Amino acid sequence: MLYRSEQATSGLLLRLNLTTLPGRPLLIRLTAVDRTGNYPGPCVVRAGE
Repeated sequence: MLYRSEQATSGLLLRLNLTTLPGRPLLIRLTAVDRTGNYPGPCVVRAGE
């Protein structure tokens, strides 16, 4: 699990180097929480193909 508390100012949340992770493809789930603690359902991205 990765937790970041910094605000994204340029649109980039993080950069992940998939070559260091075993197994492909990967499903990456992102949940963004606003300042009031509200959040929509997670966004799932298939990566590493």
